[in-house]
Amino acid sequence: MNIYLAIFIFNSIIGILLGATGIGGFLIPIFLLNVLHFDIAQSYSMSFLAFSVAGILGAYFYWNTNNLDIKTAIIISLGSIPGAFLGVFLNRIVSSDVAEIVLYSFITITSLYSLIEGKLDKKRSRISTQQTADNSNYPTVLLLFIGFSTAAFCTFAGAGGPVLLIPILLLMKFNGKKAIGIALFNSVFVGIPASLGYAIGEGSHLSIYGIVGAIAIILGVRLGTIFVKNVNLAIIKTFLSIVALSASLFLIIKLVV
Repeated sequence: MNIYLAIFIFNSIIGILLGATGIGGFLIPIFLLNVLHFDIAQSYSMSFLAFSVAGILGAYFYWNTNNLDIKTAIIISLGSIPGAFLGVFLNRIVSSDVAEIVLYSFITITSLYSLIEGKLDKKRSRISTQQTADNSNYPTVLLLFIGFSTAAFCTFAGAGGPVLLIPILLLMKFNGKKAIGIALFNSVFVGIPASLGYAIGEGSHLSIYGIVGAIAIILGVRLGTIFVKNVNLAIIKTFLSIVALSASLFLIIKLVV
């Protein structure tokens, strides 16, 4: 199959999943690395570009529904920009095997978290109803550090930032929807520097592949938001998490053995 067509079809499917369920993006680097056999830098550059596009669409939706704390999101994102470049630098100086193990390990943890997340929803809802304090008054230095550190780790690991940032914001007593909105906004400022950082020196074909993938994500997310009311989200999330968990564990064993 033509590589451009493969990227377009796969990213469209992932975009639909993201639009309908909010998860699925972590499958992009697995596909690019192990099916299309791009190298680490190419795979991560295209993946982070896709994460950025999905973040723009998601952040706009949460802003439009008054669930985006712009002040907090901007401060965290200012810290994320240098953190993203640091993560790229650290990834480029380690061996590709180590980088892949970190990615698959992160996906394993993410998948496990997603599987137990449903059991925590009721507890989170109760906590959310009790959160009446103004969460925008955290020290600027703390928010900058959170943005810097989460971006550095996620860009090093090759995974999207929301899955790491959202639990941190929830621990800081942010409302659940606002935590997601902030994380989606932040993913743009993590993804664009990371995509550019990984793309440096990789050639023009990488940019074309990335653009094709980004267009597919846009179309997929739009379709996903249409289908969201007609699917069982719990079943899809569980299925995706099991698939990602199985694939990541298999790939870790394959690299280690």
